[in-house]
Amino acid sequence: SMVDLRAFLDEPPGPAAGTDRRFLVVTAPGGDLTAGLLVDRVRGIQSIPPEQVRAPAAPIAARCAAYMTGVAGGGRRPVVVLEPDRLLLAPEFLPFGPA
Repeated sequence: SMVDLRAFLDEPPGPAAGTDRRFLVVTAPGGDLTAGLLVDRVRGIQSIPPEQVRAPAAPIAARCAAYMTGVAGGGRRPVVVLEPDRLLLAPEFLPFGPA
């Protein structure tokens, strides 16, 4: 399955087709479900130690809050850390899973 992560999380439309959007391939525990997530861009890949992930400073009302572990980074723009297992195994994601 290929899922536009922006649309799944009820975010406004992103860049137009033909831009540098990327697919991230993620697999649920046990390997039962693999999906490609369409994202706007990938600025890099890094390991974030669990001790650097913290609760957000303010409540997050966006739909992504149900799938996030927390936030990381203390710069101008903290990074939202999503939990891929929680996302792929969510009841809302099931229509996108294998038939």
